[in-house]
Amino acid sequence: MTRAGCFVTTGLVLMAPASPPAAQSATPSSIFRVFLRAGDALPSYGQAALVGDRVIFTLLVGGDESKRRRYQLVDLPAREVDVDRTAAYADAVRGAHYAATRGESEFAGMTADVSRTLDVLPGIADPGLRLTVAERARERMAEWAGRSYGYRAGDLAVLEKMFDVVLAELRTAAGRTRIAVELSSRPVPGEREPLRPPPDTAESVRTALAAAAAADEGVERVAILAVAEDVVAGSPELAGLRREVETRLRAERTADRAYADLSGRLLREADAALAAGDPAAVEVLASDLEVRDRQLGGLRPRLARDLARQLELKLVAARAQRAALDHYARVRPLLLDYEHRIRPVLVTLDGLRPVVLAVRDMRYTSFDRLRAAQARIETAASLLDDGAPPDDLADVHATLTSAVHLCREALARRLQAATSGAAATARDASSAAAGALLLLSQARDDLVARLFPPKPR
Repeated sequence: MTRAGCFVTTGLVLMAPASPPAAQSATPSSIFRVFLRAGDALPSYGQAALVGDRVIFTLLVGGDESKRRRYQLVDLPAREVDVDRTAAYADAVRGAHYAATRGESEFAGMTADVSRTLDVLPGIADPGLRLTVAERARERMAEWAGRSYGYRAGDLAVLEKMFDVVLAELRTAAGRTRIAVELSSRPVPGEREPLRPPPDTAESVRTALAAAAAADEGVERVAILAVAEDVVAGSPELAGLRREVETRLRAERTADRAYADLSGRLLREADAALAAGDPAAVEVLASDLEVRDRQLGGLRPRLARDLARQLELKLVAARAQRAALDHYARVRPLLLDYEHRIRPVLVTLDGLRPVVLAVRDMRYTSFDRLRAAQARIETAASLLDDGAPPDDLADVHATLTSAVHLCREALARRLQAATSGAAATARDASSAAAGALLLLSQARDDLVARLFPPKPR
């Protein structure tokens, strides 16, 4: 072993029994903090979660001495939260917990592992294998550093420098003359967010007020303030805070009612404007929303945004409804004329309905009655061929034509079955009759719907 190697081993032996710093030996608080951009540090039971553009955590309200401690799930917009500082504080909490629990034992285990590795190096004859064993020990050191939250970072820095000297000599002995750049296994040192003591009742209520102010949902604000009100109830020493909480809570509940009334009124009037095809009225309602929201202090930004989006969709629908109503006004005479021309066809088909039902149900029908029905359906088909539909009723006309065709087919096959006695032909007639009745019903419903002004979609 080289002199440098002996020096590293000695350094490790000297460091192994070292005790952890006194500041890290005390059990840290398990309370995390969520830092608002306004500066408030909200106590959180457990770490906050960033989900999309929302920060979700459990707000702690009430101090250690309070029997009324409560926990409230809170959902804040990420724009109100200093996410980086919140994450840094979470690392500090976890690091302090690590230092107070298993940090020193794991550090001792790591240094012992490295010492054992260096002890066996002189007994390895192959320079390449000796270098590989040393490099693996260095990797284990880096792995430990990555999960130790910067614990004993100063001692680790000393070990790294000494170990790198050994690695440099081992590379030379192994014939690896290329210069190797060693990367530090330690995280880049920086100022760690100082841990804060658990909040007392007064501080927790004040932070609850800050959390309520940062929330963009009325339901969220009311829930937070209701919990705070419960915590300060019956505490004479917190009378000032209690009055502030009660005042804020009344204001939020009043705002809830005001925004609920506003939302209901605007949507009702928007639906009426949509049915009338009056986009101008919807535009007025959108402007009314902006004015009324400012008058209410913008206390429900998320609700106001959602309501504005709904009005925007209704505006688009109102414009489409206006266009549909204008089109209906132009083509209405053509629609009524077509209905008048094909009314005899519909009357004929209605008169044939009992016969077609009997064919569908495979009930007995006299031969003469079938022949008479067949003659009437031919007359209806001729009338239908003479009635060219307007473009808006082309699909209705096609459906009605198909219904007449199936009705003719059903009667023809039923007559054939009556003369031949073929059951298969009777079943075919039944299927055609069922189809004719279905298409006739659809054509009639579509025609009636087109004759009236269109409804909003």
